[in-house]
Amino acid sequence: MTNDEVAILLHEIGDMLDILGEDRFRVVSYHRAARAVEGLTADVGDLVRDGKLGDIPGVGTAIAEKITEYVTTGRLGYHEELKARFPPGVLDLLQVRGIGPKKVQILWQQLGITDLAGLEEAAKHHRLRRIKGFGEKTEANLLKAIETYRQGQARALIWDAAQLVDAIRAHLESRAPITRLEAAGSFRRMRETVGDVDILVTTRDVKAAMRAFTAFPAVKQVYSEGEIKSSVLVEYDAYTGGKRLLQVDLEILDADSWGAGLQYFT
Repeated sequence: MTNDEVAILLHEIGDMLDILGEDRFRVVSYHRAARAVEGLTADVGDLVRDGKLGDIPGVGTAIAEKITEYVTTGRLGYHEELKARFPPGVLDLLQVRGIGPKKVQILWQQLGITDLAGLEEAAKHHRLRRIKGFGEKTEANLLKAIETYRQGQARALIWDAAQLVDAIRAHLESRAPITRLEAAGSFRRMRETVGDVDILVTTRDVKAAMRAFTAFPAVKQVYSEGEIKSSVLVEYDAYTGGKRLLQVDLEILDADSWGAGLQYFT
């Protein structure tokens, strides 16, 4: 179980609690714990085995117990119980830029929208503007965001991904003191297509590297920007023709953990 998988699970719990209108403190606690796990340099599985989850800032006893259950069994009963309270497709709405838990709550409970197709139809037929906080501009932006999301789900040819990695490498090395850079994941395994690209770097200036990455000219959307990891959606010219989108993640590693990190992310 990777740190990213644990962090995603915790964020999902926080989002579901938020949509359901649960106590704000609990919502914040899960998101805080998720960000703490994202920022770990150690493997969360090792911390579970060593009984050191309590050393992570923002991870209390209750959340530590849930992380332990997820890491040791591959599932979490509490997460599954929460998810069962939603119609299939509702949580997918969170993947659309501009849609957060509060808006999902409104779309679901006031308009009965339970999936992306329903959201797209409502925006096209101007049903959203009837609700406070949604207007004509919101509808137009959501339609664009839905299209962007769908394009970002497509896989890229390894040739296209290689061209993109080379361009990002040149951009980063010209704007930050990068000491090592490698693309990991399915790209490093040389699969014919990739669903996203993970780029690992070591650098003498983490902040400069992160700024340069999110400022890459082809970036169309910044999904997240953290101290040691950022995710963006990048536009590229496909070998088969036309413009495509691909998610690219940048992970900063310590020089001493480069070998282990490269293996871990591949």
